Amino acid sequence: KSIFISQNDADSYLLQVHLQLLLANEQAEHGQSPLPTLQQAHGAAVRARDVNAKSSMIYLRLGQIALAGAEWLLSHRKPADKEIIDGQSSIDEALALNPKLALALATRGSLYLLAARSAAPGLQRRLLAEHAVLAIKQALTLSPMLARQYDGRLSEAVQMSASLTAAERLLLGTVERPKRPAGGEAAGELQRGKVGSGAQEGKVPTGSPGK
Repeated sequence: KSIFISQNDADSYLLQVHLQLLLANEQAEHGQSPLPTLQQAHGAAVRARDVNAKSSMIYLRLGQIALAGAEWLLSHRKPADKEIIDGQSSIDEALALNPKLALALATRGSLYLLAARSAAPGLQRRLLAEHAVLAIKQALTLSPMLARQYDGRLSEAVQMSASLTAAERLLLGTVERPKRPAGGEAAGELQRGKVGSGAQEGKVPTGSPGK
């Protein structure tokens, strides 16, 4: 009803996104695909962005939608490069608008952790995990109340990155993550309703995950 009454109110769309994310989480917990619900949430978030492109919360929600989709895909042994890429891009936008948005940092760390899980064993995986550690630690510093939700992910990321040497840690600014193919022709599961072939790899922006 709120959406029908306030079609030009970004907060109304954000409320719809929030409710759809809750539903998608419940569906995933019961073994049902959350992807159709996440598609609806993505559409509502895009409409919110069209109304107010300067809201960090809108980009945070877009990142959370991508994260939820990537988690489901990877748990079913399907590629999720596109979802991880789009999620990181949305979180970059959120943090550009609000660098101290703790949930955005936590989501960034979670996306790095998913990338680490799907990477082949070796230096690349360890570096991605270290990025996850740094981002989640920043989030917990800003908002300790998030610890209950993210301590498990932090512990996993710490374990995955534990074998990094001092020299390898210097490479954190050049760690790679998947990059969308030129022309943007590869669409993700949330947008096209089917699984793609995976994306190429490119460079992560230099600097720490908190920037």
